[in-house]
Amino acid sequence: MGYNIEKQKKTQRQIAEAYISIYEANPYAKITVSQVCKKAGVHRSTFYLHYDNIDFMLREIEDSIFEEIEKYFIKIHLMDFDKIRREYLEGTDLDEIKDFYFQNKHLLRTLLAPYGSPCFFNKLKKGIVECFEWILYRSKLDMGSRPEYILSSMATGIIDILYNWLKDEDMEIEEIAKIIIKIFTQNPFLNQ
Repeated sequence: MGYNIEKQKKTQRQIAEAYISIYEANPYAKITVSQVCKKAGVHRSTFYLHYDNIDFMLREIEDSIFEEIEKYFIKIHLMDFDKIRREYLEGTDLDEIKDFYFQNKHLLRTLLAPYGSPCFFNKLKKGIVECFEWILYRSKLDMGSRPEYILSSMATGIIDILYNWLKDEDMEIEEIAKIIIKIFTQNPFLNQ
């Protein structure tokens, strides 16, 4: 029985990896079940044993990675941002976040690509905005009468920074974290 479950998980992983591989070069709306099955080396009926349709599979992939991201959002809620703002990450351990992004950079880069599904982008943006709102609340900071515009803009910028970093990989995560913290805590054009 255990072997069968492992085999099913392996097949499901194989199908998802085939989908992601195709998704890298094609808009999500143009990907078909036939393409995925051919790439994965499975029959269509096998695909439908695991997923209702191609959109369901994409949502399942997005949800699984977002569950992991949410764990980091919770940790961010608990961080002392006044200290981070003063010391720019001295003493802040980013190894766990770094490991997560390096293990998932291929998938994240694909999900955040310009031709990707807006669902993941919007979910990630909402999570970042909620983190910012929590930080503002805890820090008793005031961004005026319409903070949603500022927070939305900042969240979009942070996602763009993360996407470019995942795409180019020419900076250390500590540098990216400093840029993000600087954007959130002060004018990003001021010298350190």
